[in-house]
Amino acid sequence: MKSVEELRTEARRLLDSVKTATDSVRKLDLATEALELAQRAEELARLPVDSEKLRVKIERYRRLLAVRAADENQLRMFNDLLQDAEQLLEQLSHKR
Repeated sequence: MKSVEELRTEARRLLDSVKTATDSVRKLDLATEALELAQRAEELARLPVDSEKLRVKIERYRRLLAVRAADENQLRMFNDLLQDAEQLLEQLSHKR
């Protein structure tokens, strides 16, 4: 699991790459990926460190993935967040 700061750093690096890219499609792809990483970082930063609250968040992500009402990029982000939250819950469980 990447840390919040690692995700933010990667998003900034991608945005810097947008500035030097010449192909408009490539620029859009880089910008989209940067936005997704930034959103994931902010959501990860807001994850609760309380096990019960974290379990509720995990169930929310699972429901969002099951509905599949979101677009492909959102589904990927929710899947990544679900994995991050599950790893965080596992880490919290081991600290007890």
